[in-house]
Amino acid sequence: MTDRAVLVTGSSRGIGRAVVEAFAAGGDRVAIHHRDSAEAAEKLRAGLPGSGHVVVRADLTDPEAVRSMVDRAAEQLGGLDVLVNNAGTYGDRDVPHPIFGTSYDEWQARWRQVLETNLTGAGNVIWCAAQHLRERGGRIVNVSSRGAAIRAQSPFDRVARPEEIAAAVHWLASPEAEWASGTIVDLNGASYLRS
Repeated sequence: MTDRAVLVTGSSRGIGRAVVEAFAAGGDRVAIHHRDSAEAAEKLRAGLPGSGHVVVRADLTDPEAVRSMVDRAAEQLGGLDVLVNNAGTYGDRDVPHPIFGTSYDEWQARWRQVLETNLTGAGNVIWCAAQHLRERGGRIVNVSSRGAAIRAQSPFDRVARPEEIAAAVHWLASPEAEWASGTIVDLNGASYLRS
């Protein structure tokens, strides 16, 4: 389970960064994707153990940029074995979009960006990556979150650390987790219980 070619979207910081670090520590080669964080992505790449790691850039709302980025990652890594779809947005962090005080056009633009990144963009990455993963029996892990403003809901009185999520992602991409295919792994810190 080492020396795999792994593409992690949205991986210059946060959970994506921890996922990249987990795969690199396990002996895999990683493509670090970013939209506009080239400096952080390069700094991460330079500090990873092992060799063969690369940085790729794309705005996931642009289908052609997605295709180019995935193909470039596969070319530079010598194929793809794992895709971790981690990139996500809730709009521009610096520009709030409340219902009141925001025009309808601004509201539509913000939600279009969220949907095109989190839904359509992720789907496009999957399609493009599958063209490379197919021959190698690859793995796809999609990461989503219901937000980090839920600390008070957990008996742990905290949100998950990126490394805790990365450990689960790393396991889900392993041969031992093959029977978890199609499964939703809910890492919620007991903020709610399923019965």
